[in-house]
Amino acid sequence: VLAFDPFEQQITRQIHIALWRDGGRIAEEEYTLSENFYFRNELQQMIERAGFKIEGVKHAYSDDEASPEDDVIVFIARK
Repeated sequence: VLAFDPFEQQITRQIHIALWRDGGRIAEEEYTLSENFYFRNELQQMIERAGFKIEGVKHAYSDDEASPEDDVIVFIARK
């Protein structure tokens, strides 16, 4: 982690990627990624203000209902 700003709810990370083929490294790349964190209610408001109706909130990428323990949730919405 390069930086974490709780006020802006943002984290910046540096990642290094290597592509291997036949036991040898053939390419490498580095990227800086910035992620914004949102609370469930913040996302719900943004989705609804954009004209969508939320039909469900699921755990990660499964069909299970989201719970407070989840760090990744998926909104199911329809316009």
